[in-house]
Amino acid sequence: MRDVVRELGYLCLGTRMRRIGEKLQAETQRVLDENCKGLTTANFPLLAALDQLGTLTVGELVQALDVRQPNVTRAAMQLEKQGLVSFGIIAGDQRKKTVSLTAQGEALINRSKDTLWPSVEAAASELCGDMPVSFLDLLSDIEAKLSETALSARINTHLAREDN
Repeated sequence: MRDVVRELGYLCLGTRMRRIGEKLQAETQRVLDENCKGLTTANFPLLAALDQLGTLTVGELVQALDVRQPNVTRAAMQLEKQGLVSFGIIAGDQRKKTVSLTAQGEALINRSKDTLWPSVEAAASELCGDMPVSFLDLLSDIEAKLSETALSARINTHLAREDN
């Protein structure tokens, strides 16, 4: 069977990136399930942000992870149910909630950093290692260019050129 998504090239760039991301997450999740119960690939970035940056508000987590607020809130609530994070309230502002690692969450992260993270990073690095340019640098460039000018704006520019 032909891989139509691959054949369509840049027209399906987002689909291909999502497809690759889903494969990487599924494989990583398989290893997490075997070695680190309670840690999911979907919630890992939130836990890692709290580990690296300490207690954060939901808004700060949104900024640190560059994801939508409902996704952060949902993930934090799942992690709270697992006992890995706890919510707090900022004095004087009942609307702002803070999120912090619990002792159980810190133990899980420390165990992961000692055993799993180095192996996941090494395997992903190996996967990208033979490329003529750094894949992470390419991703950073794409993210920066999207921050400068959204893809929709770029598309509209091309559509406008065709109308002239």
